[in-house]
Amino acid sequence: MSKGRKIAACLELAEGCAHDARLLIGAASRNAAYLASQAAKHIITAVATSEDIHIERKDAHQLDTIIRGGFRRSIPIMPC
Repeated sequence: MSKGRKIAACLELAEGCAHDARLLIGAASRNAAYLASQAAKHIITAVATSEDIHIERKDAHQLDTIIRGGFRRSIPIMPC
């Protein structure tokens, strides 16, 4: 998959997750937080991909690790 397509796919996934999170907030569902975090993960992955920063698969679901360490050093990439 090309870099541009990967970024577009991540942003589309983020948009869908954010939309669904907003719907679940309206229903007072505890799952809204999970979908909001997934939207954030996809946005972070899109930004990292655009900057040629790689995220290791083991860190793919660790947003704190990605933010603290991932944007300061280059680490291998995870798929959206």
